[in-house]
Amino acid sequence: MSDNHLGASHDDPAAGAASRQLLDQALAVGSADDLARFISALAQDFVSHKNAEWENWTVDKYLDATAAWLADNLNVGGLNDLMRSDQPSWQLLAMAFHGGKIYE
Repeated sequence: MSDNHLGASHDDPAAGAASRQLLDQALAVGSADDLARFISALAQDFVSHKNAEWENWTVDKYLDATAAWLADNLNVGGLNDLMRSDQPSWQLLAMAFHGGKIYE
């Protein structure tokens, strides 16, 4: 899986560390409570790192990117198990929300 799909940092090392921490949090989501905390962290990340990290600054662009990330990642490496399950996981939802942040 390329970093482009996961959220590679642009040029700001501090923002890159925050982005990696946010990705790690998305990967650790295992419950509805975890997802709620992740979404709150994602909102704070938008406020703190919008200019350095976020590709999609409006709700319509963010939602379009989230949908595109899901559609384009159906057959990507380590996501296969998450994407092919009959029961979508909390982790998949978190990864999709994270994908909307960085996907073009």
